[in-house]
Amino acid sequence: TAGDLSPFSTTIDFGALGAGGTTDESTLPTSGPMNRIHASRYVAGQGIEPDNVCFAISSTPSTPGTSCHGRYVGQLQPYAIYVPEGEPPADGWGLTLLLHSLSANHNQYLSTNNQVQLGDRGEGHIVVTPEGRGPDGFYTGVPEAETFEVWADAARHHTIDTDRVAVSGYSMGGFGTYRLLARWPDLFANGFSVVGAPGTVADQLPSLHNIPLLAWNAAADELVNIGDAEAAHAGLVEAGIDHVYDLFTTADHLTLAGNDEYTPGAEWMGDAEVDRDPATIRYVLDPTEDAADVVADHAYWLSGLRLADPDAAPTGTIEVHSAAFGTGRSTAEETSPGGGALVGGNAGAITYVERGVTRTDPEATTPADRLEITATNIARVTIDPTRAGVTCDAELAVDSDGPLDVVLAGCPGSGIERLDAEDPVALSVLASRRAFEDGTASGATLATTADFADATTGSALAGRTASTVASPPSWPSCSRTAPTSACSAAPRRWRPRSRTTCAPSGSSLAGSPGRPASRRLLRSPRRSSS
Repeated sequence: TAGDLSPFSTTIDFGALGAGGTTDESTLPTSGPMNRIHASRYVAGQGIEPDNVCFAISSTPSTPGTSCHGRYVGQLQPYAIYVPEGEPPADGWGLTLLLHSLSANHNQYLSTNNQVQLGDRGEGHIVVTPEGRGPDGFYTGVPEAETFEVWADAARHHTIDTDRVAVSGYSMGGFGTYRLLARWPDLFANGFSVVGAPGTVADQLPSLHNIPLLAWNAAADELVNIGDAEAAHAGLVEAGIDHVYDLFTTADHLTLAGNDEYTPGAEWMGDAEVDRDPATIRYVLDPTEDAADVVADHAYWLSGLRLADPDAAPTGTIEVHSAAFGTGRSTAEETSPGGGALVGGNAGAITYVERGVTRTDPEATTPADRLEITATNIARVTIDPTRAGVTCDAELAVDSDGPLDVVLAGCPGSGIERLDAEDPVALSVLASRRAFEDGTASGATLATTADFADATTGSALAGRTASTVASPPSWPSCSRTAPTSACSAAPRRWRPRSRTTCAPSGSSLAGSPGRPASRRLLRSPRRSSS
């Protein structure tokens, strides 16, 4: 009957499923492309709300705000998943988030080379495409949160190697690639954007300091035009980000999708591993991009970042270099222009011009118990000293445009008492310390991949603990579940009279007498294999 969808529906007894009434999964596929449904924590109704439009092409600005829930408002949300054939590697499959385009859905890449070539590369990678709450969420707000819900659900059903995680996407999915890399850099080994652009995270590109990026754009693109593509490349160059930018000279917005050949991109992504503990961290904090329990205020061994003055500027920037790794800072060099042709697809040879930036290997230095901090519009940062390779007595060399609280997680005591007791800022810090001491305030929370997934989805990846999901062996014992006394730390405060680099010797940054000695941990940073 015309307009009758009932032949395509069925009734599911969720009570029987929950009680274990159905256990035979012998007929279910175990590899290849599939669809799954996960139960989301974000429920704003049932079914679809067509009026929940997050983005229209004619709208200004060109990307939606973080408040849009999306058109799919119910608890049950679909996503696509591709599982390579055969047995997974010993540490599990890699994972690639393949984000869909504007006006598309989670099945956009069903059985395409885009999905299969990214999945079958290297040792094998599970590829997941979230529905993203509809066709136009741009992976902000609830659609961003759901991306991590899908990650967690896939990890409940498959063994995931969280060291081999990457993100890619076409058009809106390319925008999402930039977004996730800029906001959550410590979760990904690399990214591959196709006809995308940074959008609202263009000012956060320095956060990609430790993540290589491959960007494919089209010179005749009518939606993400050549001006947007060139601006993205220029921003990456200015930030010194390791990237390859391929501009396809005869392609429009949909040419590469119709061509459906991604072997060079898949080979570039490879089996690269996340650099969990880099010697140098750069991060741009932008609370205006936060929503729906998804708060990007941490990266690598930095957490608890707070803006100093949101009214003065919406973002803050921090760079911290640990001298304990025994390496200097790497430098960025633009690569010589080149080019070639993409072959093997449905459209014949498609020529491209290639530019980019490569980062040089840092020179070896004498390891030192020192953190070098540069901050703009940042009021507070918590540093995990174990992962940074320093002790509780580390020297802090600070260059900040204002007062900066530096908390070394798990390190008792500080030099706060040496500040002027009449200073209202100092009084607030002292009050904060007393709150730690009498147990009325929670201790510093260490941001881990598993903690993030837990906070976002309500369960840790694959139901495992933080120590088994993503924590390198050297991560400290202080965690979400540790007693407050194990994690509490009063901040050291640096208060500049002018913006100059200073070492704390003899200043209010000097540690309190009697702090317990800590073993110095000197490590070399693990490098990405990309």
